[in-house]
Amino acid sequence: MSKEIQKSQDDSGIHPVDPLTEQEILETKNIFENKKDIGQEFRYTKIVLDEPSKEEIERYEEEGTEPQRRAFIRLRDTEEKSTYEAEIAVDERELLNYDHIEGLQPSITLAEFEHCEDTVKSHEDWQESVKKRGVENLD
Repeated sequence: MSKEIQKSQDDSGIHPVDPLTEQEILETKNIFENKKDIGQEFRYTKIVLDEPSKEEIERYEEEGTEPQRRAFIRLRDTEEKSTYEAEIAVDERELLNYDHIEGLQPSITLAEFEHCEDTVKSHEDWQESVKKRGVENLD
């Protein structure tokens, strides 16, 4: 390992701009759900590292001061059709921000994509149309 890479990592081996680990993602979700009462109608569309500022990275590289690991969450209330964003201080186990984001439609989730595919495949007109084109395996 080069000295530059070695210098840029803390004792845990995680650089401040490394993606959240699986454990950090699970912790983030746990922290959030302990602070906010959300139901099954909520879908997580994103849990990622809220990257430190350029100044925080410079202090880390020059002084070894580790920036706070923060997570960014985006979630969708599927019943209310509303989107929320939150920021979590992972190590401090603290909810920093939680906001309703008016007019934002997050990306489609895998579950929604699968539901869409199932809906299309179960439609008789679609089934007849693809059979006319020689498609017999509809799975």
